[in-house]
Amino acid sequence: MVVGEFLISPMLVYALAALVIAGLIRSLLHRVLANHELWFEAWFDISLFIICLTGIVALVT
Repeated sequence: MVVGEFLISPMLVYALAALVIAGLIRSLLHRVLANHELWFEAWFDISLFIICLTGIVALVT
């Protein structure tokens, strides 16, 4: 992708989109689960990001 005079990797755009989607899903899950704490919250966040990124890449390609 070209933005101005800079070449940007599509993977960067996909990663930013996955980050936003993962954040929305995470906030939705916290509201639905009534803010119960997850045991391994960092692992959950990373896993959710990877799942979202994989889904976006699968949809685009």
